[in-house]
Amino acid sequence: MPWFFDPILVSVHMRVSDSHSQTPWFRDERGEDAAASSIAASSQIVETEFPPITSAGVGVLIVSVLMPLIATVWTGLRVWTRRLRGISPFLLEDILCYLGLLVFWGVGINYICMVIIGGGGYHIRQLQPIHITRFSQTTFAAQVLYALALGFTKNSLVCMLKRIFFTQSYAWIAYLILSLNVAWMLQTILTGILICRPITMNWDPTARGQCGNQTLAFAAVSIVDIVTDLAIIILPLRLVASLQMKKTYKVALICVFGFGLITVLFTAIRLYFVFNLDFTDISFSSIPLTIIGVIQLCVANMVASAPLLRPVYGTVSMVAQG
Repeated sequence: MPWFFDPILVSVHMRVSDSHSQTPWFRDERGEDAAASSIAASSQIVETEFPPITSAGVGVLIVSVLMPLIATVWTGLRVWTRRLRGISPFLLEDILCYLGLLVFWGVGINYICMVIIGGGGYHIRQLQPIHITRFSQTTFAAQVLYALALGFTKNSLVCMLKRIFFTQSYAWIAYLILSLNVAWMLQTILTGILICRPITMNWDPTARGQCGNQTLAFAAVSIVDIVTDLAIIILPLRLVASLQMKKTYKVALICVFGFGLITVLFTAIRLYFVFNLDFTDISFSSIPLTIIGVIQLCVANMVASAPLLRPVYGTVSMVAQG
């Protein structure tokens, strides 16, 4: 989850910046044994401007390309369905979906840069200060991109649900969820930007300043995220159950919304790992969370479009039946 990197990197930056006076990469003040280990590890330090890609980095590259591609194909099916039904593919819900997909590609490109120029996947002691700075800059940017990508996608889904399922008397529920989503977006972005002052502490190892209580701030972000996800998933289920449609379509829709619970699971998993990360080796230990975050964005995009793909389900069903 991109927003969690900020407090971790601040601690890494301060540690690295204090170390530059003795060696180009770090200064170990934990004792002679630790210093000896550092010397032994120096042979593994990346000497090139662009670090060779590790196996962990390959995993990030794969999901950073594959997941946006899957989301793009899924969104293409959404547009095809609109055209097939003679409906404009530029309703508000569609525009929000397109914006979410566009920013999702930005997330993927950003993580590719994190690996290629920032050394994502390496242990922190293997990286030079320039690599750590680049890694920090990409993860800082990821905070904003992640919030925008997920926020646009979730609001697209809510707008669609309001149009299809909510009557005028229940429209206030949709507006409430929309407001919570927008508040979550702003909360996530502003927390990442303002939690540490000056802002350059997010990527400059030489910057000096102070940070607020990151644990409470980012825990609040996760809690609001989970609440909005659950609201989006649970509220329409009763309405879907009362719709007059073929049982197979009804079951498919319920499964689609149930599939959205995976996003809640991802958020809970990320939150768990945030509190169990190795803060002193963030460039390596954060890789699983990066991958989980990208997959979550893809799932969210698919869930936002899936209820509109009834013609696709019908075509697939006909083909399956011969």
